Amino acid sequence: MKSHAKRAFACDFITVETAFLIQLYIFALLDINTREIVAARVTRNPTANLLEQAFRTCFLCREVHPDFIVSDRDGIFGDLLGRFLLDCYGIRLYRTPPRSPNCNAFIERWNRTIREELLDRRIFFGRRDLQQVVDEYVAYYNERRPHQSLDLNAPIQKFDSKINFDSEKICRNRIVDGLVLDYRLAA
Repeated sequence: MKSHAKRAFACDFITVETAFLIQLYIFALLDINTREIVAARVTRNPTANLLEQAFRTCFLCREVHPDFIVSDRDGIFGDLLGRFLLDCYGIRLYRTPPRSPNCNAFIERWNRTIREELLDRRIFFGRRDLQQVVDEYVAYYNERRPHQSLDLNAPIQKFDSKINFDSEKICRNRIVDGLVLDYRLAA
């Protein structure tokens, strides 16, 4: 996978139950090379049309498209979506073997991260509430959250991770309704 990481994306769904016991789904599309979350959509009913729209919106503003997308064997990632990606963008859809989350480890790590840092720590009341919180968290994840695999850099905004903290004052910021703490150097 490492040899193809510059040309691959991964996608998956996460389920979330609201306070009213309504099941919502979060669709996430991850660039494996940069670890950037390219798309995160919340829906009550995942359909192939929703995925097609998410891919169209995502690839509309990108100059370079991936060569392939890795997904699990969920029925929504079926032949119709694979044909759509191949016909419109020349992207092949690879589906992992059954019960093999390690074959799609990058998106599974994202699922675990968002669940531990956000979804298990707050009660959601509906789709809009969840979408707003997910959007805010994705912005933090892409722009500020340090990633060990990226030498403690964020996927989009590269910052110097080798700072002398002895002489600098550090400020703490609360993000996503105070669920996530972000630390920055004071001005």
